[in-house]
Amino acid sequence: MKKTLQLFILLFSNFLFSQYEMIDKKMDDMPKQYENSITAIADYINQNFTSEEDKIRAAFYWTTSTISYDVASMYKPKIQTTEEKINSALKTKKGVCMHYAEVFNAIVNQMGMKSYVVDGYTKQFGKIARLSHSWNVCTINGKWYLFDPTWGSGYVNEEVFYKKQNDAYFKPSAADFLKTHMPFDYMWQLNEKPIANDDFYNDITESVDSSTSYDFAAAINEFETLSEPDKMSKQLERMEKTGLKNDFIKEKYNALKRIWKGIKTTAVFQNYS
Repeated sequence: MKKTLQLFILLFSNFLFSQYEMIDKKMDDMPKQYENSITAIADYINQNFTSEEDKIRAAFYWTTSTISYDVASMYKPKIQTTEEKINSALKTKKGVCMHYAEVFNAIVNQMGMKSYVVDGYTKQFGKIARLSHSWNVCTINGKWYLFDPTWGSGYVNEEVFYKKQNDAYFKPSAADFLKTHMPFDYMWQLNEKPIANDDFYNDITESVDSSTSYDFAAAINEFETLSEPDKMSKQLERMEKTGLKNDFIKEKYNALKRIWKGIKTTAVFQNYS
């Protein structure tokens, strides 16, 4: 029985590898002239794949295999609009995490599927990283999944980027992802028992409070119906709830609060003008 189970697991693993291998090969064959256009890339994927999972895989693989990490900009990222980030990454085939996340996000959205860029911070080998980070959440057949195209592309060691496809960051479980990635907004943990920032520091991936139960899918559905000021207000509340533990979180919180106050002030002014 044990040998039969092991054989099944091996065959199933080989099947998944073969499935992704065919998708990846098809993306390797995409005409080079498509590479500078999100619309062209999305159209190529839509024309060649039918299932949502295959399309997401194609977008993930293209992003991770085509873009290389820009080590020179790691600690001095340029201030760019979303459009500028995407155009820069498509033109140079280089970028930092925000470029990977925005390109992947744009391709998925252009294909008519849901994707969001998530901001947060990370931990490796028990140490909190010196930089904040960006990754993605997307839906496949109505269910939310996590993706990190930056870490899926390779790794940096002693200021050198090594290109290496890593599928551990393609649809990992929420618990596995929370071992290394902590979003600023706990809604994006995709966790029924969200953790606080102190928990993340202490390698806890699920709240120990047995009374805690969180329907993140319903929360995201509600979030999508809100106005921009109300979205920001809810985000600020959730960030306060998990604790402003470090400078990354405080910086994001203060920036979001300034934007929120600015929008509210403008709305009040318009109402009285």
